[in-house]
Amino acid sequence: MFHSSKGNKGLLRNEELCKTLFHANANFSLLIKSSFFSVI
Repeated sequence: MFHSSKGNKGLLRNEELCKTLFHANANFSLLIKSSFFSVI
């Protein structure tokens, strides 16, 4: 089994990026909802 720490780091960074994007998206939709309800 060939192990590459560089490839491993890339995968980990990709996963972190996905998590960050997911949280940012969730926060963004929450922000839009709250501003939308405050307008009404």
